[in-house]
Amino acid sequence: MNHETMSSTTALSDALRRLEETVNVPIVPGELEEWHNGVHRRLEPIAQLWGRVREGHRGLFRQMREVDPELGHRIDELEERDTALGIELGEFQRELSARSPREPEPSNDSSEPAKRLERLRHARLEWIVHGRALVKEVETWFVEAHLRDRGDGD
Repeated sequence: MNHETMSSTTALSDALRRLEETVNVPIVPGELEEWHNGVHRRLEPIAQLWGRVREGHRGLFRQMREVDPELGHRIDELEERDTALGIELGEFQRELSARSPREPEPSNDSSEPAKRLERLRHARLEWIVHGRALVKEVETWFVEAHLRDRGDGD
């Protein structure tokens, strides 16, 4: 794993943590615009970092296939999840950009907008967890491909 990939991964992890802190704040009446703007501000650097990390992953996947061809199926799964999370990130960005922060806010007498916003918030938290897990799994399987015992010299 090269320095640039490690640096991008660290920056992405930090950005995901900051986004998670912002998304994790419950949406309450009167604070939707502030929540929306905070999430939007935290999301901007993630898209760029995600692209760099995905590029690094492509190189790691290639190396892993060369070093340990038996991991091909696992690498295919990681690549599929990598692609899917990238697509979800794009959808999240479009959805956030299209959504007006001045939409009707949750109120005590209207539960449907509140439920919709809460589902959105939980879906974003889920994406953050899945993104963080994927980055860690790629690192773990990269090390596994290079260091695991194949019975050659034991």
